[in-house]
Amino acid sequence: MAFSTKVGSFTQPTSTNASFAVTGVGFQPKALIFFMNGQTADGSAAIRYHVMGMATDSTHRACVSFYQKDQNTQSDTRAHDDTKCLVFVDTTSTAVVKADLVSMDSDGFTLNFSVVDANARIVNYIALGGADLTNAFLKEYIQNSTTGNQALTGVGFQPTSIIFMGASNGTAPPNIPATGLNGSNIIYGVTTGTSTGGAHGNDYHDSRQKANDVIIRANGGGSNSLSQEATLVSFDSDGFTINIGTASGNRYVWALCLKGGQVKAGTFTQKTSTGSQATTGIGFQPTGLILFSANDVVQSAVNTSQSFVSFGAGNSSSSRGCIWSGVDANHADQNLDRTNIIKMMTPAAAGAPTTQAAADLTSLDSDGFTLTWGSADATAREIIYLAFGSNAATGARPKGFISMMGVGM
Repeated sequence: MAFSTKVGSFTQPTSTNASFAVTGVGFQPKALIFFMNGQTADGSAAIRYHVMGMATDSTHRACVSFYQKDQNTQSDTRAHDDTKCLVFVDTTSTAVVKADLVSMDSDGFTLNFSVVDANARIVNYIALGGADLTNAFLKEYIQNSTTGNQALTGVGFQPTSIIFMGASNGTAPPNIPATGLNGSNIIYGVTTGTSTGGAHGNDYHDSRQKANDVIIRANGGGSNSLSQEATLVSFDSDGFTINIGTASGNRYVWALCLKGGQVKAGTFTQKTSTGSQATTGIGFQPTGLILFSANDVVQSAVNTSQSFVSFGAGNSSSSRGCIWSGVDANHADQNLDRTNIIKMMTPAAAGAPTTQAAADLTSLDSDGFTLTWGSADATAREIIYLAFGSNAATGARPKGFISMMGVGM
């Protein structure tokens, strides 16, 4: 019995391919998460893309994608699609990459790349599977435009953990708005129960992160207010219930609902000096880890001067990767790094962002995980984590069990 996790990457084909097989995963996935920024190699670029996709089968998949040039021109767009698991939208609001899930295979998965261009972009993936992961379902819903509880059903089981994703787009998917003041939005959220987990919301101008939320997004345009916020009320027999504390329109959200294994969501703060940092109290030995951050301190207010997002994952010291994107008043930059699991940066001229802090995954421990910070500054930024693990081992049979069942008893 196990909860299997694999983090890896592949290079998209440059010609259409209806049966693009990714192998070497080591098991048959039950859920997939994709993350990319359009780069063809590790390093930085003077632009800002961010893409995330999820899939549990060939009919339950979705992705969000945004592009941003800088704050001044406000040339940006946000897109979402529930007919593909991966869509990359370029600066002209054109989908230059489209891929759908064909199948989950014994050693990986197969994708159908129906649209490609000449750029061999790198795609990172997180594969989840194993006997302990008993159920996985991608739920699409429209978040209510009024505050209060919202019950979501149709999942088919009672989840034990959920990963949320959205672009704060209220138009029915698939939708790619024309380039303009649409907001380069992306939302991440994770939960393993009430008061566990956290969310990050990223806009073209602002960013906000908060522990224990599952959805959060700043209002944009340098405002201190929020436009979306929700917390988990309960895991239910056929889905889950959220409480909407701040509502704005009917926004599409996807929830990757999982059941089984031992999964823990929480937060920790970046080490403010280089070296080893152990996070304990998880309660089990993880088989994999997701980390993300708005690059800001614990429970900070809306950051109205810049918008940063870090996202990374790993299942060992050699299988990990992260992407970062950020914008300030003058620059928009991004970075791909498959030698670290989390990275914090500051935009700079000529597509050369400055690294503030970067950590690699050293080990997955009996009660948590250890990172090694190769670079660090004095800011204790908050990082949200989601740790996956196998079910607890059952106790061994007591001594004398066999003799007690012997003949003559």
